[in-house]
Amino acid sequence: MRYDKNTPDAQNKAASEIEYLIEIIQALLGNHPFECLCVVCLDDLFSPFFCEIIEGDRNNSITIPMRKIFEIAASHKSGMVIIVHNHPSGSCIPSPSDVMATRRLIHYLARRGITLIDHIIVSKLCCYAMMRVRQIA
Repeated sequence: MRYDKNTPDAQNKAASEIEYLIEIIQALLGNHPFECLCVVCLDDLFSPFFCEIIEGDRNNSITIPMRKIFEIAASHKSGMVIIVHNHPSGSCIPSPSDVMATRRLIHYLARRGITLIDHIIVSKLCCYAMMRVRQIA
């Protein structure tokens, strides 16, 4: 069966696949002692098909590696990505630097033909999708 990405069936399938993947990433990174970033590549139907974790330093911060994110997406021929990073503090509220870095990443990737679908922050107990709740316009 072929899915058209604009049909409700395809959208529901993709959304449930992404939610399941986020649960897995949250389980992997939720207890991690320092910040890590996960790049999730999506296909044309918004289904995740590749994921790579990039470890940050031990100072509880990670600089969003824009070029590395682009290289991961380009090497897998993905026109859409989701990034997920953890907050070891337990809070899922984006910091001002998270918001600024996400805005810069959106423009950086767009100039290269890649769409950032969302930037999700996870901890052991919570999950916050910045673009889904319109933190980033």
